[in-house]
Amino acid sequence: MLPIFRTEAFAGTSHIRSDGIWKKHMDFTSRFQRAVEHAGQSLARFNHSQVRSDHLLLGLLMLQKGVVVFVLRKFGFSVEELERRLAPDTPGTEPASTFQGIPCAASAIDALKRAEADAVRFRHPSIGTEHLLLGILAETEGPSANLFSAMKVDPEEIREAIDRELNPR
Repeated sequence: MLPIFRTEAFAGTSHIRSDGIWKKHMDFTSRFQRAVEHAGQSLARFNHSQVRSDHLLLGLLMLQKGVVVFVLRKFGFSVEELERRLAPDTPGTEPASTFQGIPCAASAIDALKRAEADAVRFRHPSIGTEHLLLGILAETEGPSANLFSAMKVDPEEIREAIDRELNPR
């Protein structure tokens, strides 16, 4: 079992405080934590000022193991491919909120909120990498949605593949 980082109990209130800091409502698995850290560390390489949903996707791939990585690779995603696509991109200028000390654009915060909502909906005790991927896949407009479109990948097919891997029949 992966260690979990303690946070406040889920309270169903707003996730972002008035000072732009994320309120923690649930536990995060260590792999989730590492994926977010990888996303934050990628900012300097691309001269970006804030993590977006596509940085979170890169952070997941940088874990190199696990169901999420296995499924993403089946659809043609790799660290190298995402880095190639992120490199020429221009950094965002929207105001950033903060998650674990990392500046995050709205697309990343929205993905994180959806990840938490999925964990609550499934009654899971913590937010894991599979929840984060589901939160990213639910994006209809933004960096990850544009990435899926450019790579001609249907997010619903990835969602179904994750479901098959986690719930074999």
